[in-house]
Amino acid sequence: MNSMEKPQTLSKESIKNELARLKSFNQILNGFDTTSLSSRMYYDFRILRQGIQNTIFQIEEMEPYTKNPMTYAGALDLNIYIKRNFAPVEERLKSIIDIENAIPAFFSVAKSNLDDSLAKPFIETAIQIANGSAEFLGKRFNYCTKRSEERFVNGCFQTANNKAIFELKSFVEYLEKRNFRSP
Repeated sequence: MNSMEKPQTLSKESIKNELARLKSFNQILNGFDTTSLSSRMYYDFRILRQGIQNTIFQIEEMEPYTKNPMTYAGALDLNIYIKRNFAPVEERLKSIIDIENAIPAFFSVAKSNLDDSLAKPFIETAIQIANGSAEFLGKRFNYCTKRSEERFVNGCFQTANNKAIFELKSFVEYLEKRNFRSP
């Protein structure tokens, strides 16, 4: 994931609704008469159907939202806002601020979704990912503010960035207290 999804998109209810939506589309596609499709359209049809079936499998069998804390620890990837010059730095900073301000709710949802007992390798890797993200935000990410001349935006960014670092470290502490189970 290149940027963090909004927290409400990962709630138990929204995951359940998304799964129902995907199953409904899958049922429609399974009943679709493909005989009139050109070979190119049939190829696209198969890609669409396989993508839907893969996502259903991921949610139902892999259970990333309940069994894998890496799903959440790795969701905060803001590199693109630094690496790509797709907008003026002030606009990119405002986007980063919006994302970082959503992090407390995001990790709250993560904690409510995750099972009580998780696989030790998943926890250990999620801790490494979250610590790496916190370090990145703390040391290397302030580069953006050096390129921005808007003091207000820079101040808001510092506040949001500090909050994001705190939440990442809190998530690490939460994971460190988790029960391990054999994978």
